[in-house]
Amino acid sequence: VEGYIYWTDDDVRAIRRAYLDGSGAQTLVTTEINHPDGIAVDWVARNLYWTDTGTDRIEVTRLNGTSRKILVSENLDEPRAIVLNPVMGYMYWTDWGESPKIECAYLDGSERRVLVNTSLGWPNGLALDIEKDKLYWGDAKTDKIE
Repeated sequence: VEGYIYWTDDDVRAIRRAYLDGSGAQTLVTTEINHPDGIAVDWVARNLYWTDTGTDRIEVTRLNGTSRKILVSENLDEPRAIVLNPVMGYMYWTDWGESPKIECAYLDGSERRVLVNTSLGWPNGLALDIEKDKLYWGDAKTDKIE
């Protein structure tokens, strides 16, 4: 979005971005980040969402790193992958905790609900087919893609 690529950097505990050619690298968020993992861009509202397995939170900020907000911070064990459907206003994420699950909520964190909580090990690698309204995930423990 806007010619940037965004990523989480677990080594330096930061959310970063750079131009697609690799130039102009910037650090957007460095405070209160422990183990940033999943990241997703809302190309409609120009927001950046991420999971943090250290703070056990899902957060959002503007694409430039301003207006940071904690969206989900309760009942998360190991939040990992995250994907968005900004057209419908939903986010989906995986949680590797003692009771692994895949959940969803509105992009503001409200109306949270569990989608899948059976036959999961370490759900990760979410992909969303917006046109067909299908959610796919890879499971690192069961070695399945579902």
